[in-house]
Amino acid sequence: SYTKIGNKVTVWVFVNLDAVVSFGTGNVIVATLPFASTSTSPYRSAISIGYAKNWAETPSGGTISNNTNVIYLRKRNSASALDSLVNIVQVGNMNATSEIILTATYMTDA
Repeated sequence: SYTKIGNKVTVWVFVNLDAVVSFGTGNVIVATLPFASTSTSPYRSAISIGYAKNWAETPSGGTISNNTNVIYLRKRNSASALDSLVNIVQVGNMNATSEIILTATYMTDA
């Protein structure tokens, strides 16, 4: 679900995998957000993950690049909370029972 007030959008996402036949390869993304993020470069978006279960490498956060409607889930370089979220989580880190709950707030031009 989402709420849009002016040009600020907040989305709440719950993903619960069930009965997956096979996984592809590549980046784990949450696609088709309700609005594209702003094209203005100083604005960046961060994602807060409140819950994640059954991941080989658990996402620690995420990002939304400018002028896109996609969340990239990211992980830390190590177990240290001081490391930055530089690595994008790969599909191979998921399994048939992976779950995640996240919240994202971002700016839009719409």
